[in-house]
Amino acid sequence: MDSTGQSDGRARCSSPRRKKTPDDAQVKHMKPEADHGSPSNEIFTPTLAERVRDLAVGRRSTTLPQSRVGGDAISVSSTTALARSSGVSAGQVESDRVLREKCLQKLDPGRPLKDRIGAIKAASYEIRQYSIETLRMMWSRLDDLSSAEASLEARQASFDLLSQSALHPGLGDKDLELLFSMITTIISPTDSRSQVLAVRHLTQNGAVVAPFKKGLSEYLVTNLKNLYDATLEARSAVKKTKSRPPLIEENILEALLDLINEIIDRNPTTFENENLSRLVQRLISIANKTTVRQDLKQVALLFRTITNSLQIPSEHFESTIEVLCGISRTTDANVGEATWATIINLLASSGQAIVLDVLFDILRSTSKHRQGTTVRGALLLIKHFVEAKGGDGVPLVDIQQLLYALHVVVSLAPRLQGDCLQILISCLEDRENAGRLLASDWSSLNALVYLASNTAQDIVGLPSRYPQLSSSSPLAPFVRQYQTGAFLKMQDNWKTLQRLAYAMNSHWYSLNMSQRSLTLGLLFNVGCWVDDSTLGMALEHIIEDEVEMLQRGDWLSHLMILLEVITFDTSKPLEMRHRVLVCIEEAVQNAEDQLATLKKMEKLMLVILKKMAKEFELVLTNVLVKFLVRYALRAEAKTFKAVLAFVVNAAGLEATAEQVVQNPMSSGTHPNCAATYLVWLFQQCLVSQLPSQTKQCFDSLVLIASNATAPTDSRLITMKLLSRLRCNSTYALRVVSVPDTLGLAAALCRTQASAQAQTISRGTSSRASVVAEPSSGRTGRMSGLESSKSARSRSTTRSADGRDRFIKATAPLWMYPGSRGLPVDPLQEYSKSVFTYGGYEHVKHDGVDTAVLEIERWLDLVLDVLQHGSDWEIYSYILVHLPSQLTNVAFFAGRMAFVQTLHRLILLQLRTGTFHEPPASTGVKKGDVALCLYNAMTVLLAYQESLGREQLDETVRIFFSGIGLWDRAAKSCIHALALCSHEIPTNLRRSLLVIIQKMSQIITQSHLAVDILEFLAGLVRLPNAYHIAGPESQDFLRTIFGICISYIHYAREQKEKSTVAPRSSHIPARYSGVSNKSSTSSEASQSSDVQRDLPEYVFALAYHVLTFWFLAIDLPERSKHVGWIVKNLTWKDEFGNESMEEQSQVALDMIHRTAYNDLGETQANVDFDDANGPIKKETWLYGMSIISLETVQSTGLTLITKRQASGTTHAMYQQYTARLPPHHVPMSSTSTNTGSDADVKVFPQHVLLQLGFTIAPVPIPLQPILLPEDDFIKRAISTFDRNDTVDGHKSGVIYMAQAQTSEISVLANTYGSKLYETFLSRLGTKVRLQDAKFNTQGLDRESDLDGTHTYAWRDRVTEIVFHVITMMPTFDDDPQCTNKKRHIGNDYVKIIFNESGLPFRFETFASQFNHVNIVITPELTEPRHSILTDTNISSDSLDQPDFGDTSAEEDTAFFTVQTLCSSSFPLISPAATPKVVSASALPGFVRQLALNASVLSLVWSNREGGENLSSWRNRLKEILKLRQRYANTGTSANVSYPGMGNPHDRGGAPSYVDGDRWTGKLTMAGLVEQDQFLHSADFTRWN
Repeated sequence: MDSTGQSDGRARCSSPRRKKTPDDAQVKHMKPEADHGSPSNEIFTPTLAERVRDLAVGRRSTTLPQSRVGGDAISVSSTTALARSSGVSAGQVESDRVLREKCLQKLDPGRPLKDRIGAIKAASYEIRQYSIETLRMMWSRLDDLSSAEASLEARQASFDLLSQSALHPGLGDKDLELLFSMITTIISPTDSRSQVLAVRHLTQNGAVVAPFKKGLSEYLVTNLKNLYDATLEARSAVKKTKSRPPLIEENILEALLDLINEIIDRNPTTFENENLSRLVQRLISIANKTTVRQDLKQVALLFRTITNSLQIPSEHFESTIEVLCGISRTTDANVGEATWATIINLLASSGQAIVLDVLFDILRSTSKHRQGTTVRGALLLIKHFVEAKGGDGVPLVDIQQLLYALHVVVSLAPRLQGDCLQILISCLEDRENAGRLLASDWSSLNALVYLASNTAQDIVGLPSRYPQLSSSSPLAPFVRQYQTGAFLKMQDNWKTLQRLAYAMNSHWYSLNMSQRSLTLGLLFNVGCWVDDSTLGMALEHIIEDEVEMLQRGDWLSHLMILLEVITFDTSKPLEMRHRVLVCIEEAVQNAEDQLATLKKMEKLMLVILKKMAKEFELVLTNVLVKFLVRYALRAEAKTFKAVLAFVVNAAGLEATAEQVVQNPMSSGTHPNCAATYLVWLFQQCLVSQLPSQTKQCFDSLVLIASNATAPTDSRLITMKLLSRLRCNSTYALRVVSVPDTLGLAAALCRTQASAQAQTISRGTSSRASVVAEPSSGRTGRMSGLESSKSARSRSTTRSADGRDRFIKATAPLWMYPGSRGLPVDPLQEYSKSVFTYGGYEHVKHDGVDTAVLEIERWLDLVLDVLQHGSDWEIYSYILVHLPSQLTNVAFFAGRMAFVQTLHRLILLQLRTGTFHEPPASTGVKKGDVALCLYNAMTVLLAYQESLGREQLDETVRIFFSGIGLWDRAAKSCIHALALCSHEIPTNLRRSLLVIIQKMSQIITQSHLAVDILEFLAGLVRLPNAYHIAGPESQDFLRTIFGICISYIHYAREQKEKSTVAPRSSHIPARYSGVSNKSSTSSEASQSSDVQRDLPEYVFALAYHVLTFWFLAIDLPERSKHVGWIVKNLTWKDEFGNESMEEQSQVALDMIHRTAYNDLGETQANVDFDDANGPIKKETWLYGMSIISLETVQSTGLTLITKRQASGTTHAMYQQYTARLPPHHVPMSSTSTNTGSDADVKVFPQHVLLQLGFTIAPVPIPLQPILLPEDDFIKRAISTFDRNDTVDGHKSGVIYMAQAQTSEISVLANTYGSKLYETFLSRLGTKVRLQDAKFNTQGLDRESDLDGTHTYAWRDRVTEIVFHVITMMPTFDDDPQCTNKKRHIGNDYVKIIFNESGLPFRFETFASQFNHVNIVITPELTEPRHSILTDTNISSDSLDQPDFGDTSAEEDTAFFTVQTLCSSSFPLISPAATPKVVSASALPGFVRQLALNASVLSLVWSNREGGENLSSWRNRLKEILKLRQRYANTGTSANVSYPGMGNPHDRGGAPSYVDGDRWTGKLTMAGLVEQDQFLHSADFTRWN
């Protein structure tokens, strides 16, 4: 603390022998170095006064007490004596005395401190005026002011006085020695500056060292360490401060090093032996510790000075060179010169070989030098050696040794590659050195260049191409973070490689092949800094050298070079980048076997995946994806996953017009091939039994399909695969090649035929873009990078709310037929390792792992599209393909939550009409969308057990409401109701009355006639589906009869029109669907106008339905409907007469026979013979019947046979004669009976009169006509009897076993599966063929040639016989199965039970009669409850229809049923689109399909040659033939009956009116009403 009591704030250092003062509390003590004999801190140091006194008396005493001399202590006598002894004048002595007294007085310890400090400062300025004796006295007075207890100002003033004293010219050696001793006493670090300055003054800048030579070197070495340690501490203290204050310690250290340098330069011998070694050690230590450039500069200069005059001690030689290497990298030119000068000195003093060996040792031990500066400096020095080429005393560097050392450096310290390369460049740029380099072994050089070029970008972790990124690049912000020294260093490294490549290239013609290869590779590797033209030339050389490159085995390095330099560099021309990829892809493909052996492909793939993970150019990603996917199957799991991630990212890239390229894996065009290759990879993984990879591919496919920002065509490609996924009953996965979707596709104008038809119907060319081929407007395979600018981007167009907006349609992205749906045709077999449901026990089988796909991800996407909408292309694709996938019931096992959600969603959308409307430009109507949704809802009937009663009732309601709501969907709704009648009859029954009323309201829509009538025809055969009872039954039946009669009248009108205008057989494409080998149109596209072109089918169906439903009425109620039916069956002919055609007549005949009778058919009494007497037989034409009476004349027992159009009735009649009373007189006869005539009691005529006549007159035309007993009548009756009383039909039943496809192999089957046999047993009844009494439809009834049994089914109107191939024998001498084909080939209708596991081909059974194939495919044969694992609906809530006794296996099976037709045959079946049917409902559903198809086939086959007559009409015609032959001939009477003849005679009886029952005249089968008689046609009036 100074005199003011304030601390000076500077660090202090207390004297070892004094107590620390408060001022020193903040100061760190600078301890002197205890080294090499330095004085111990424990020895007492003499005070300043003691040392001065010792000097005055000529001796040093360490024990003298401190002197305190006053200002008057020196006497005059002393002054005189001093003048004499010194040889100066007394005046001078006196003047000196006065100054001395004045100064000493002011320095007196008793004076104020301030005065004393001022006196010291004043004396310092006037130091030369004082004598040596005065100086000595002044020194003695400084003892208390220079102590540690003194203030900083006092100490500083005292030290300044000593420092200035060193400049006094009168100092002798003793004085110098004393002053050196006083100056070098270290008191505080703050005094060091003055101390060093004082020593400089004392030695006269190093020139004078003799008086204190020994102590000087000791002081300098010791103080150098202490000062540097203090400097380090000071630097450490201020390191964390924001602004670094100037450090006194640094200035002192610099001054001390300068002083040492001057001393050695002027007096080299000052440092000898031990002190020189210590000094060198101190310098090495400073150089190794410091990072301060000034420190390094001082050390370098000092080493130069040392080596100029002295030898570096051997123990420090190597360390000195290492230090010099580290210092040489400084940017200070003086330092570099000093370092090089030092090395030159070392070369001269120690030997060239030694220095060079040390330098190479440094390079070879690079890993020891963590900082790298030492190695870098060594490289720089060696570079100087190389450039010197052995001149100027520098050794000639061995090139081979150099190359090896450089290789070691680059391998151990990649950051030093630039320095190494600079040496190589220096060699190559000098002709002499280049010659030596080219003649050497390049193995080390090759490895060096390879390491350097492949690690340059790793210095800062950035690819080499980043320096060239534009500001618009998405990576630019990332790169800007590296705009630092490291980034610039990376640029320098690559530029150095570029210089090396150019330098090597300059010697091209002097290089051998391996050297050229290295040069070329390096040139490519520095491509980011090479101009494009040079790279292009090099690329051509690589392409030409492709084969040799692969054969040499270094293909991977070359490919990596090409990729890194060109393809990975986004600044390079796109065409060049693309060409490299194509070149690599082709080269690798050509050497595939070799590459597999080398096992380096995965490394190449990983590099590509890493470098091009964010590639945005489609022309590149398409090639890359193809290349990566091709080899992904061989890759490890991690690489495979990375490949999938790359493909998914690439598939999401949007194509611009310039990026549209041809998809090489499909026949169409596609701008983004990534999704296509991913689908291909999925198929390959599935085929290769790679379950884990298959699952990953599936997840990636769903990811692309779900990406709303991905291009629409990419999403569609993945959906084409996802929608084709199917499984079998064990949930094993397979992919189908073509889904059953062509029908619905036609409804949305997604078939070529339907699109063209719609264009024609619109009469404009506005649909041209829709009708065009899918490839319209796109280019083929690109030449180079040229692409069509007319192509348009397929981006998604979901609106902001994600719902109702669709893209304005251009050319459709999917169409049938169009581009192939999958890259390759899938195998027609199920996977053994990939499954769709985990509920089935899948274990490792035959060493193959298994995987279960998360199908829920795909199903969630389907729900999202249906609910929220999407691009029209996506939405329409889901609409068309969802029903087909739903038919695979097993596919949805365990996913009933999805089924229930889907069911609720579709119900809601159909009920509220909130489903999405197609764009107007497509020409598709909202009703077409509804059609697709109704189809999906129909398929959901297969999942009825997961739906409750309310849901099923609502399903029925949504179907019948759609009949009148959506004209385009009406057919689909009717067909769905037909299936409901089989699957959920109870639910249908609850809404049946409303359904029938709804149908009656749309009978004016003629295109629905066949569908409504077929529905009614099938319904009537399912008693569980309807109930005729109660007050509503009358209206219900009248509605049905009204529908039938309305269609009868309609068909009659169409038939009349067809006689005027030629019938057209053209079926519009939109409605007939696509016709190739078979027709597979949709129900919406089935409006083939069969009702218009073929009214006979509508006519026949209407009468069938009328007949069926009349017979379905309970017997007590039937007669109530007769009058109404008869009334409405009549029609007015062209003359205004009420007429009834033949079909109506046979219908009325049936009504006659069944109105009061439900006993069924009758048969003749086989026991009736002439044993009881002679029999008399007579036959009459009686109205529209043939009555034969066979009477036993003796008893009157009569066999009555009544032949009518609708059937034959056999009955017995006998008159029971009473016993005569005793008094009865026998009657006499005028005739005499002899012989057998005596027993004749009755004739057949009697029986006829008793049954049908009274005395009331009967019009002659209606009286019975007795037929003669001749051969003609016998033949006529025999012909009549051969006509069945029911309509006969036939159908083939064919079983296709596993993997069977050919006709011969199928026909050779003699048995089927249990499922097939169960279905067959319920299709009909097993009947014996031999001696069969029914029409076997051509099957042998005599010798079992066609088997012993068959199946048949019959009701009161229809009979169908099944030609079952498995029940027919296969003969060894008939390998072609000709006998079976004789029947099957002539069947219009075939039922195909397809268990082949393959899609059925219609042309399998080629025949001109092959019209209709009903294909049954088993879908699920597991218990139904196994697919209801996630439903919350209880079994009690399910509406279970009663299907009767069904086998256990039936209850567990589902089947897909689809009707296929020949191209020339109209497809109007309810199964035109596939229907999923349960096993219990299957037989009835298929049988009804077969019956309807058979009727249509018969009508269709006779459409050109006339009508197809039913068996009833044939029987009627036989009756009419007899009437035409025998009526009015007088054969049975001699009376002429007027009024017979032309039934259309304009004359006749007047009209008859009987209330509202009948009006007008009636013409019926040639009989004309007379005298109001035929009103009795309504025989119910007789009741």
